[in-house]
Amino acid sequence: MEINCGKGFWTFCLRLLGCDIIATDLFTQDSSWIYVEQLDAVSAVEKYNGEHSVLLCCWPDYEKEYAYEAISRFTGDTIIYIGEGKCGSCATDSFFNYLTEKYQKLEIENTLQSWPFVNDSLSIYKKK
Repeated sequence: MEINCGKGFWTFCLRLLGCDIIATDLFTQDSSWIYVEQLDAVSAVEKYNGEHSVLLCCWPDYEKEYAYEAISRFTGDTIIYIGEGKCGSCATDSFFNYLTEKYQKLEIENTLQSWPFVNDSLSIYKKK
């Protein structure tokens, strides 16, 4: 399940690879890549907990706690995070502190293409 997916580009790409994934965002937009279910992050996690073991969270807002609130309610075992690290322009300290406390970051080769001067990466976390 992807929360706050915007137009659903990542979900679209993952579906092309055969993944069973649901795209959710509070603000659905025209010209989306795929159908996006209109749900805020917490409502999406509460609705689909148990159905999906992986949560995809891309570039969450660093001024709002919705990503932290969503992952703290998530019952699956894997979180895929795309964005900048702690003290960057993504997610809150609560989000990163929770990930560090409850999940273990897997060592993966990060081949994510980034914009110039942007320090984002793709990270995968498994529940401890």
